[in-house]
Amino acid sequence: MSVLGRGLVLDASTVRLHLSGDVYTAAMIGMALETERPIVVPALVLTQAYREAVPGPARERLIGLVSVLSAPELFDDVSRVSARDIGTVCQLTGVDDLSMGHALWATVERRNQSDPLYDWAIVTEHPEVYRKVVPGLPTGWR
Repeated sequence: MSVLGRGLVLDASTVRLHLSGDVYTAAMIGMALETERPIVVPALVLTQAYREAVPGPARERLIGLVSVLSAPELFDDVSRVSARDIGTVCQLTGVDDLSMGHALWATVERRNQSDPLYDWAIVTEHPEVYRKVVPGLPTGWR
């Protein structure tokens, strides 16, 4: 079975750009929605975004983004098991930021599914961090 296109996992740097009103990030999200690409934001990334988004335009953009996200899967939420896995990934790879570790883990788990519907990629401003840990991991939205 072939994939339907690229699925997008947004990391904290991309969400931060969106909250700041970056037009390119807004256009990317808009194009992904128009082409029916799934967009996900793992829970720890979302937690970081809510911590940083002060009331006003940034908070409104975050609420708008959350309203268009694809339904979360087990990889997107944090349970005792996923907390263990995300923490272990961060420990073994030297990634200090738990939200980056969660974005990495959620993307890799999606890519490791048998017969995935989408070719999942992390959308980030820091592709070198993810490529250092998983060299073949796609880090763009196209």
